[in-house]
Amino acid sequence: MRMLKPLKKIEAMSDTELANQFARFRPLLNRYRRKYYFVDYDKEDIEQEAWIAFVESYRTYNYELNITFASYYNKVLRNHLNSVLRYQNAYKRTSNIDKVSWDLIEEETSDYNVRFVNQQTPVDEVISKELVKTLLLSLSQLELTVFKELQTGKSIQEIAQMMQLPEKKVKNAYDRMMKKKNLLLESMKES
Repeated sequence: MRMLKPLKKIEAMSDTELANQFARFRPLLNRYRRKYYFVDYDKEDIEQEAWIAFVESYRTYNYELNITFASYYNKVLRNHLNSVLRYQNAYKRTSNIDKVSWDLIEEETSDYNVRFVNQQTPVDEVISKELVKTLLLSLSQLELTVFKELQTGKSIQEIAQMMQLPEKKVKNAYDRMMKKKNLLLESMKES
């Protein structure tokens, strides 16, 4: 069994000494670079990660454990690069969480009315029809016209232009209609 000696303290080493020590283990880094694929990491990034692992292993190496520095650094480097890969994979999973599929939104909104009607129970359908019938009977002529035009997809501005009325008057008719609808819904809830 050979005797291992302690490493020189990292703080006492010059930059060139440290770079020379690191260069001795470059084949180890090259092996891991060929073995693993790192997304968005170029050669310098991987080398920087290897430097981090090298300095960490140089600081924490204990010669009394009777293992060589090369095998210790190999283990630390492998663990460090595996952590980088785990981080990349975790980021890959979470990056899709916040994404919005506009196609899905378009599909959902285009057939919203069809799905809404199909999900109603017969009792809900009768109540809805009764509610609309009562609402239509309570609307003024202007409110009724605004309601019908809104159902065709026109905006308040378009309705005002079509009816040759001030936009404020059409908006007020819309607000009154919504207030009547809300009052009807409230009275339906109470009964």
